[in-house]
Amino acid sequence: MTAAAPAIARALAAVALAAASSAGAYALRGRLNRRYDAARRTLDDASIPTPLVARAVSLGHTEWMTDVLWVNATIYYGETLVAHLPARYIARYTDTMIALDPDFRRSYVWGAQSLTLRTVAATRADIELAGDFLRRGVQRFPADPELHLQYGFNRAFDMTAYVPRRSAEWRALRGLGGEHLRFAAAAAHGPAWLPLTASGLLRAAGRERDAVLVLTDGLLHTADPSAVGLIEARLLELLRDREEEPLFTAVLDVVRARRAAYPWMSPTLHLFVGDPGFVGPAR
Repeated sequence: MTAAAPAIARALAAVALAAASSAGAYALRGRLNRRYDAARRTLDDASIPTPLVARAVSLGHTEWMTDVLWVNATIYYGETLVAHLPARYIARYTDTMIALDPDFRRSYVWGAQSLTLRTVAATRADIELAGDFLRRGVQRFPADPELHLQYGFNRAFDMTAYVPRRSAEWRALRGLGGEHLRFAAAAAHGPAWLPLTASGLLRAAGRERDAVLVLTDGLLHTADPSAVGLIEARLLELLRDREEEPLFTAVLDVVRARRAAYPWMSPTLHLFVGDPGFVGPAR
């Protein structure tokens, strides 16, 4: 046996011991992880700095701090959903993110939706606070159709569940919601039947003329043939007793004529195509 044999034996023993230790640690880690997952308990708790503290900690990088809060907020919301907890800190997360970065558009929609879509029933205070987030979002982004859509539904349907039906407040909420849904429909944002909903809300608020205008505008922005048929049927119903305003009937006739002549054409392109049966005034 050479002089190097003992050293080689010790090295091989050390390698074997390390391999055995690694295998044992791997098996133990799996068991510990499973035990931790079984015993882990999600708490409805969150450490959220005030806007003043968050602004100071960010050292001027408020957008970065907002991103950190956004990641924590979405994880918190998801965990509370899985654990069936009330998610008490959604409003505080949203307020802090908006205060730090009012141009972070997603925080307005997320805050409103998360307040009303939890494992506990939303209260009137939740609906009002969600509406306030959306109202602030619409003020910050007045041309954003998604914010108008969400705010319209919040006012017209969520809030009206807490006021007497057919009351002045009920009508005002319906009208306000219909106006915001009208904006979203004009931007071709939302389902194809949105003009019908907006029109019905405005009509419930006593705004008959606006209800007709929403449907007229909807014909120019709706490509779904079934929705177009429903809009035309509703227009006929509303225009039946409005012969004193022939403009609405004329618009309906022109749109129908164009669709009959060019059924394959998009509603927007119809604006640039004349009625083949129409002859302009003589010159």
